[in-house]
Amino acid sequence: MMLRLMWCVAFLVFSQSASAYDFGSGDIKVPEGFEGPVMKAPSEAFSAVGFTRRHDDSDKSTLLQLTLFTPPNGIPELNQARQIAFSKQYLMQFLEGVKRRRDNFSTSP
Repeated sequence: MMLRLMWCVAFLVFSQSASAYDFGSGDIKVPEGFEGPVMKAPSEAFSAVGFTRRHDDSDKSTLLQLTLFTPPNGIPELNQARQIAFSKQYLMQFLEGVKRRRDNFSTSP
């Protein structure tokens, strides 16, 4: 639940105004100009929902992705301190992945 809330807050910060997408235990306002949703479930416990916005005069797009974690046996009950610790750990892992992609980013002429 805390992870879902964290994702919602992160995406709401970037949203301006537009339609809301309901993902079961909450909803997110998808910024204007984004198309979707496109859904993929790589496993029973994880699913991803994506929205894209095309860049003007380019074949590139901005991706807005919402990843849902729903373990088959439910999320174990955790006290608030443990929820915060796990959320911070997950966020740091995610940001490390973003950093790696940015560090290895290159453009073609």
